[in-house]
Amino acid sequence: MIAEQPKQNWIIRHRSQLFLAARLLMSVVATYVVTRLIGIPQPQWAVLTALIVTQGSVGGSIKASGDRFIGTVAGAIWGGAIGAFVPHTDAISLGEALVMAIGPLAFLTAMRPGLRVAPITAIIVLMAPTGTTVDPVESAAIRLFEIGIGCLVGLITSLIVLPVRSRQQMGNATNNALQLMGELMSIYVASCLGTRSASQSEPMETALQQHLDKFTGIAAEAMQERKLYRAIDYDPAPVFRTIMRLRHDLVIIQQATHEPLPTSIAMRLGPALNRIAAVTEEFFHESGLAIEGNAPAPSIAPVELAIDNFNEAFDDLRNEGGTRTFPSATVKRLFSLGHGFEQLLRHCTDFNERTKEWVARCH
Repeated sequence: MIAEQPKQNWIIRHRSQLFLAARLLMSVVATYVVTRLIGIPQPQWAVLTALIVTQGSVGGSIKASGDRFIGTVAGAIWGGAIGAFVPHTDAISLGEALVMAIGPLAFLTAMRPGLRVAPITAIIVLMAPTGTTVDPVESAAIRLFEIGIGCLVGLITSLIVLPVRSRQQMGNATNNALQLMGELMSIYVASCLGTRSASQSEPMETALQQHLDKFTGIAAEAMQERKLYRAIDYDPAPVFRTIMRLRHDLVIIQQATHEPLPTSIAMRLGPALNRIAAVTEEFFHESGLAIEGNAPAPSIAPVELAIDNFNEAFDDLRNEGGTRTFPSATVKRLFSLGHGFEQLLRHCTDFNERTKEWVARCH
């Protein structure tokens, strides 16, 4: 029993990778069987396409299938047209035909990287294997049919074989980002109170940016996937936008807390600042669990109360003349910090509403 537990934990941790491996295998096998049943002489193109379009989520497969098929159509039509109307019987004329075929498609690929298969298809159509008698137009039609079979089988496999929804991946990515944001808030507050070094936030900021970069891709896949599940799925765009706004709020707070506050100010505002850090980290933690599907949406009230207490403490400090003896740069930092907290509260409130909607729609 003890030996089985690590194996079970490993399987749970790598469940998404195992599911993807199973879908890839099934997609390749199914495509090969289909090509043999309908008599395609060169099944490798359909099989390779099925392997490429079978992604880690349904949304990713939808986007990959669309890009692959559109790119193939563009490459096949243009490559077939060049092959049919531009003579290319010797090495020099073939080189000229290649330039004419690839030039426009290279620009298309530069504009839309997802269509990078277009010039590849044009090359395959134009440079038919030596000894074949298939003309360029027929070659383009065959290639288009093969790629279409691969896209269709790959997409169907992603939909029915251990499907992983982009919504699930987005929930995990949101949770990871929020946990890091909560930890960063605590570090920022501690650094302005002189209890921690501001440099301690640098590894977490790098990790957060990596998560947000990944989050951007997942959100795009989720929006593609929603085209299939619009009636039952929640729109991921509002969650994505609010997460990015919260990240911007943390940047404002980080800039205002990069140096320790004067001792007298830190002593007066310290309790209120520590309270903001604690309740914000807890709010981010609980919101992440809710988006991931493991908890209800938290209350925003503790964050509101903590920021109100800070504003009162800051107002009292100013009314008592506690900031008059300090440089204007210090006072500006305090106002900037207060502005950052107000922005944070507004976007936390917005995110709390989005979280409630997400939980209500997806569970």
